[in-house]
Amino acid sequence: MVRRKGTRTEPALGIPRFSVMGTYAHAIGRQETRQVLSRYLEEGHPRHIVTLNVDFLHQADASPSFKQLLNTADLTVLDGKPLVWAAKYLGFSQSERVTGPDLIDTCAELSAREGHRIFFLGGSDGVAAQAKELIERRHPGVQICGVYAPPRADYPLPREINEEILGRIRDAKPDILFVAFGCPKQELWIRDHAESLGITIAAGIGGSFNFITGLTPRAPGLMQDFGLEWLYRLCVEPKRLWRRYLCADLPLVFKLAVLQLAGQVRSLRRPVIEIVS
Repeated sequence: MVRRKGTRTEPALGIPRFSVMGTYAHAIGRQETRQVLSRYLEEGHPRHIVTLNVDFLHQADASPSFKQLLNTADLTVLDGKPLVWAAKYLGFSQSERVTGPDLIDTCAELSAREGHRIFFLGGSDGVAAQAKELIERRHPGVQICGVYAPPRADYPLPREINEEILGRIRDAKPDILFVAFGCPKQELWIRDHAESLGITIAAGIGGSFNFITGLTPRAPGLMQDFGLEWLYRLCVEPKRLWRRYLCADLPLVFKLAVLQLAGQVRSLRRPVIEIVS
């Protein structure tokens, strides 16, 4: 969350939260997400939106500091079927998957209607610009005030790259910033810079520009419904994704299921999945 020291994190406008292995998420659907984003834009205070998936959980489990960063986000949407299932298991039937492209479409709709300015940061060279053109066709009147894909670099970014990013954003004066650096770099960058730039909504959206442009194809609808998009993507990009999905994400999903069942049967430990507010 982009918030000054000494303030307290509260649930997003009354939306309930739950915890998966100590990482918080909001039990929220797409329509409620739209309402929350609209309210944030009306209020004008800096807000950090996280698109939580299993890879985030894996990294948070390995890094307490990153988990703390995620747990102070203003809104954490469920970008993964296992998280939606966890929410529904706890009784939050309204929960739905909300992806990075969903957030972009929602904010583009609000921009076209109310004039909010949007900036696309990150992604591969040229892809964010293509995404801008497609979003402008889909939402006539949308105000996309800037696009910049900086050279790839580890975080913290080299000074010259970071200063170029900051300068472009300051000149564009966006209300909404989408950062496609990948996890955890995008969340770290938002934490360190979004508030000083006067951004109302800042969200890390990973590979969303690739999905919008079709550079990375989406799984068929049924595979998405059954939580098998990871398998589709693994078949499409095996060299890039096999380690993430087979060695990190999939074992973590099984671990969650086993630990939750063990906690229920033995009542020996705090639940792995639980309501927190």
